[in-house]
Amino acid sequence: MPELTAMQKPKTAGLVDRGFNHSKKQKLIEEEEKEIARLEAEARGEEVAEDKPSGEDTEDTEVQTKSDPKQEEATEETETQEDDSELTAEEKSFKKRYGDLRRHMQDKEKEWNERIQALESRKATDTIIPPKTPKRLMSGQNNILM
Repeated sequence: MPELTAMQKPKTAGLVDRGFNHSKKQKLIEEEEKEIARLEAEARGEEVAEDKPSGEDTEDTEVQTKSDPKQEEATEETETQEDDSELTAEEKSFKKRYGDLRRHMQDKEKEWNERIQALESRKATDTIIPPKTPKRLMSGQNNILM
């Protein structure tokens, strides 16, 4: 058992890049932890003093029942406008491209959903007649009666 008595020194990494938005992530994590603590205290029936000034908006705690795509895009645009001041040109370019791609995928998803709904409604109205003879089965004729 000599290998168990020898202690190996753990390897340490060199310089670790936390990313350009590490401080923002830490701030969000702290805010979420405060929110969780506040909600847990409310669930227990305790009164919690607000850390936020009375004039500050509490939009992040409000729950919306209906999502409006225009409203979501507007909030995203305002958030990006606020953050763009401290971003480099490369980061701004990436953010714009990512936003364009996300918008394009949302449009495609809407288009796909419309096509699926149209096909489902068409399926409900169409009747399929199965082939009665092997010849008709092999001919590949359209068996849908409209």
